Amino acid sequence: MEGGVPTVLSPTVHHSIAFVYIVLALAAFLLNSIVLLTFYMDHSLLFPANMLVLSIAISDWLMGVVVNPVGGAVNASGSTSFSEASCTFYAFISTFLGLGSMLHHAAFAVDRYLVISRPMEAQYGSGRMLAAIGGLWAFALMWSVFPLMGWSAYGAEAGDIACSIRWQSTGSSDTAYVICLFVFFYFGPLATILFCYTLVFLNMRYMTRNAQKIWGANAAATLETIQASWKMAKIALVMVIGFFFAWTPYAVVSFYAAFGFAKDIPTLLAAFPAMFAKTSNFYNPIIYFFFYKSFRESLMKSWRRYRNRNVVMPFNQSSHSAFVVNSRTSRFINDSTSMEVIPL
Repeated sequence: MEGGVPTVLSPTVHHSIAFVYIVLALAAFLLNSIVLLTFYMDHSLLFPANMLVLSIAISDWLMGVVVNPVGGAVNASGSTSFSEASCTFYAFISTFLGLGSMLHHAAFAVDRYLVISRPMEAQYGSGRMLAAIGGLWAFALMWSVFPLMGWSAYGAEAGDIACSIRWQSTGSSDTAYVICLFVFFYFGPLATILFCYTLVFLNMRYMTRNAQKIWGANAAATLETIQASWKMAKIALVMVIGFFFAWTPYAVVSFYAAFGFAKDIPTLLAAFPAMFAKTSNFYNPIIYFFFYKSFRESLMKSWRRYRNRNVVMPFNQSSHSAFVVNSRTSRFINDSTSMEVIPL
């Protein structure tokens, strides 16, 4: 018992949690699969900034395919706890993907700042962006491996509904590791994001006023460029808000527990933020679909092309022939078709 609250949850609670895990897994899998399929079918979307979005989508997809099903299976089983191997696997993968996603959102904010505020410094290609993404994942991997090497450890969370870093330990090594994680993967990215977007909004306001002053309010080309950059910045900002909305409760509870107050937190209250954080895995596809017109149009175009991929149409009644229009996706051409004449 902890403060009158049982530390072991009932089977009914575990089954309810398993159901939530399954819903989260299906949502993350389906929605992020649509994003990945759209990028695969329309390579024109793969400009540098969108590579960050693609990397986040892959991370969210893996969370839905690998992590959430394990949590659902364990909570749905008769045993109410992870085995040592499954606990370590679950905790390592979820920590690695979560830390990497946090860094990606900070990198997205930096990219938007450079594109809008310092466009001459933002002239980088896909190779440089891929190198940056590789560096982000390498940094996240390094900090995810430390608990496997003896600096802190992975263990069960409150109620044994999931596994993560050993937040509740009061050992000096564990506390030092937790503090480093918060500095590098929460407070650091949050400060970077707030700094970059503050400058972005200030620069966007200045650019808009300056353009209207020099060319007038009807300078279409200038305003189109400004509006496009502004729209992309708003998309990124909404994604960041959604991400931190999901992860902040978990961060607050974990930080509170890391400094020796774990016994003051009821089991269900400690368990809820871990589940709530998983909702971030399907925020981004929804945000991207509703806020990014080019992505939405590309998805609809790809769907129409797939639906009409083999259409037989009458060609010449006198020669009793027809032609098949075979729509397919090309690497560099969005709409390419081939026609084949067949006898009737």
